[in-house]
Amino acid sequence: MVKKVLVLAGCVFMLVLSSVAFAQSLEDISQGWTLRGGFFFPLKTSAQDAQGDVWGTVGAERLLYQGQNWEGTFSLDYYGNGNLYSIPFKLNLRTVHRRVRMGFGAGVSIGHDSQHGINAFCYEGLLGYEIKGGEHPVDLDLRYMGTLNSRNELDGLALTLGIGM
Repeated sequence: MVKKVLVLAGCVFMLVLSSVAFAQSLEDISQGWTLRGGFFFPLKTSAQDAQGDVWGTVGAERLLYQGQNWEGTFSLDYYGNGNLYSIPFKLNLRTVHRRVRMGFGAGVSIGHDSQHGINAFCYEGLLGYEIKGGEHPVDLDLRYMGTLNSRNELDGLALTLGIGM
């Protein structure tokens, strides 16, 4: 448990440092954050048998670039249950068209499958709906989250609710 807390603290520290680096192009560092939480459903039977059919997920995403039709973000997530977990750091491309959200991301994950700790390439596909727009948007997303080198034990679907800060 202590190891997980230290890894998560390190991840948060890296997120803060990366945000500071990009702050020169943004007016206020407290702007552009989305916090989310929800449920993760592992697809591999061995993961379901080991830790259950429904796991938890939480995450934070920071706007890095806002274009006319798309945006670039950096995200840090956690999903898992017990000793099976993944902490992905990703760069993402997102777009919204008529309240329908789409996007994908890729990066590096720190995690643990049923046998050992792993660092791996991670990826995500996103399809969602913008429930409320404006200054503090609310989004409901279905995400496919996965990693390489985990025998697909850390691959699955996540249903998340996000709130813009």
